[in-house]
Amino acid sequence: MSSKKLLIVLIIISSLFQMTGCEREPEETPDNQSSLPTSLLRVNGSKEEIVAKLEEIDSMIEEIEKSEEKEFEEGEAQEEGAEEREVEEEGAEEREVEEEGAEEEEKKEKVNRIQELWAELEEEVKELHQNWNQYESEESVEQLRLARLEEELNSLTEAIAEEQLIPALLTINQFDLEIAELYYSHNFEIEGRFKKLRAHIRKIIYQHRLVDSSKDELSELEMNDKLLALISKLENDLINGERIEQKIIELRKAIKDLAEAVSQQRTEVIEVKAELALARVNELEELHEGD
Repeated sequence: MSSKKLLIVLIIISSLFQMTGCEREPEETPDNQSSLPTSLLRVNGSKEEIVAKLEEIDSMIEEIEKSEEKEFEEGEAQEEGAEEREVEEEGAEEREVEEEGAEEEEKKEKVNRIQELWAELEEEVKELHQNWNQYESEESVEQLRLARLEEELNSLTEAIAEEQLIPALLTINQFDLEIAELYYSHNFEIEGRFKKLRAHIRKIIYQHRLVDSSKDELSELEMNDKLLALISKLENDLINGERIEQKIIELRKAIKDLAEAVSQQRTEVIEVKAELALARVNELEELHEGD
């Protein structure tokens, strides 16, 4: 083969290699990722499952307590009116017994469901440990943050094993705040800020559900400052637009209303205002994701 023909063959072969190389996906580097690591997404998914089940337990316990309060009030009312009633409607007593039986059965079902959820949570927390171990083996985590995350995981495991609802909610919430920092380390600052906003608002809710807890007004003032600072950073990060600006205004108003409720130490109002603030955060995030 002449040198000229050999050169042509080499050029053709080289071109084929270059074409093949162009078809390959470029390798992602930790500093330029287009998505979060799958293992971190799994950690977040496990965390969301745990929060959902804990919130379900909290909701059912509240329903049971309200039902018991209602029964107590009705019982007192019946005792007070017993002397005044000489003749009852025919069949009224039977209906009352049936209603009490139905209410008792409903209460029993809720108690059983609560026990099922605690058992499911023990499995969920095991899965969270597994997912976290997977992420930890794949990614580099700063030692101090690693120690805090490990401590929160262990505290969560103990709280769930002992069926301590509010401590479990506070611990998983603190764990979520640490996970938000990992979002930052993967250049997902906006997503991390949304997570932090939700976690700080939830923390206010959970702290005010603690029985006989002393409220630290200074820490709550600092919490309000943190929320407003996060909103300001989001405002700078998000694409400017009339709809985004309106949602930012609504979110600031919701946080202001929440701060006023906290200053008045009105737990029920705090819950309502906090839920509204969470809704405003979610609305803003959905609008951002749609842009």
